[in-house]
Amino acid sequence: MFREESSFLAVIDDPFYSLYLTGTETSNATILIDVEDGELSVSIFTDNRYFEKFQNSLAKLQELRVKISTDKIPPLTTSKKPVYLDSSSMTLSRFQSIFDNVSPDPTHYDIGKTLQKVRSIKDDDEIEKISKATEIADASLLALLKRGVIGRSEVEVRRLLDILLLEHGADALSFPTIVAAGSNASMPHATPSDRVIGGEDMVIIDFGATFEGYHSDTTRTIKANNRDFSASEARIIDAVLEAHEHGVSELKPGRIGAEVDLSVREKFGEENKPFFIHGLGHGVGLEIHEYPFLVPNSTDEISLRNVATIEPGLYFSGNCGVRIEDCYVISEAENTRLSGLPLVIT
Repeated sequence: MFREESSFLAVIDDPFYSLYLTGTETSNATILIDVEDGELSVSIFTDNRYFEKFQNSLAKLQELRVKISTDKIPPLTTSKKPVYLDSSSMTLSRFQSIFDNVSPDPTHYDIGKTLQKVRSIKDDDEIEKISKATEIADASLLALLKRGVIGRSEVEVRRLLDILLLEHGADALSFPTIVAAGSNASMPHATPSDRVIGGEDMVIIDFGATFEGYHSDTTRTIKANNRDFSASEARIIDAVLEAHEHGVSELKPGRIGAEVDLSVREKFGEENKPFFIHGLGHGVGLEIHEYPFLVPNSTDEISLRNVATIEPGLYFSGNCGVRIEDCYVISEAENTRLSGLPLVIT
């Protein structure tokens, strides 16, 4: 992870790494890793709200010797060791408070990307939790569709699905649920409105559950009346479905995020390419959006046991939109789709 130094400091200021490394959910934790001639010591700086939580979590990790402190992290200005930082989470004001208002210099190395890549490789327990979150989401959508959406407003459908997610076992929502019907669905991240869903509407529903800290992320485009799509609607659905399946086939270890995204754009062809207006996908785990990102200009490398979304869509302003999204576990052979829902629900 680090360079070749036998002595260095690493400061990790992102609460997600506290959860990842110790199992402690917190809004305030700074992890200081101090290596001196190959000898490791770890200190966690938090406050009284989380001190006992850390004690309880770390008691289960007997092989890991960690000091917990409610003091402020000591100033590192005088350190002669190289210092590793995660620039993706550390603010300038936080940096200055730790380093006593000094500016970064060549002995400060950014390990943000490296940390993200390490965390993106999921173990069996993590994959099981994401799978459970997806199972909860699947059951919740099926329960919603059984009740029906016609005659309900987008806001009402969102509230109902949110309740169903919690009733089916979600610890929380992964993100604010999106329900967008008819012309509203031409906006990928539309905010649910008072618009009442009609029988002929196509409806995008983008939703997710969290389970023990891990997220799911699913999108389906449905016909409100549960009947077949019209010929014009079916052409859009088929184009997105083909792009989705192509994206899954391109999602392989060693590929670069931008390459996979571009491949799907080319699959859409010149006719539809202008209407695919967001990135193809992203990693999922403790955060709903994490490494690797499958978007234009992404240099992220896909690895075995990443969990990533494939979510192509086409959006026609003032008319309609279609998106099909699922999470996949990356493997050497065929990637594992976590949702049990059909990609197209009719």
